[in-house]
Amino acid sequence: MDIFQEMPQKPHFRPLKKYIGLEREGHALGHMITFSTLVETTRNSKLGTPTSCFEDILKVLANLKLHGFDVRKVQTRVELLLKKKDSQGSLNKTSEIAKGKLIKVTVEVGEHEAELDKVTKDINKVSHRITELRELVANLNDKHDSLTKKKLEAGFRITNLQKKADSIDKCTRS
Repeated sequence: MDIFQEMPQKPHFRPLKKYIGLEREGHALGHMITFSTLVETTRNSKLGTPTSCFEDILKVLANLKLHGFDVRKVQTRVELLLKKKDSQGSLNKTSEIAKGKLIKVTVEVGEHEAELDKVTKDINKVSHRITELRELVANLNDKHDSLTKKKLEAGFRITNLQKKADSIDKCTRS
């Protein structure tokens, strides 16, 4: 029980007065072994140790304190581990929430990318169609200009032919 050299104790065991000699010594020895075991258990505890184990240690420490044991260092260590464990649990929950949000946003981004691809394809189709329509309009404008020119030429010919016909009529009537 090297623990008692590292952490000297002055237990009084007054609550054990109700027991007879040998029984009292057995209980006292049991409390000393329990204290030693709790100190070792606490030293070896990690954040992965179940919370119930830490809570049990605190309950036993409270009982040992009644028998005069100085449990402050051990109790402080256990409480610190519990706080760290609680903080770690909170951080884990926060991390899980963040991961869930990340997955949701990633899905949304994927949906937006798919929709963006579709819109881009539609824009390309419409742009191609606009180009085709511009070419058609240009061709129709050329045809319109050509037909307008032919119509004007035909109109001039009609006017010239009309003048010739009028001139011939005039000559034949005279």
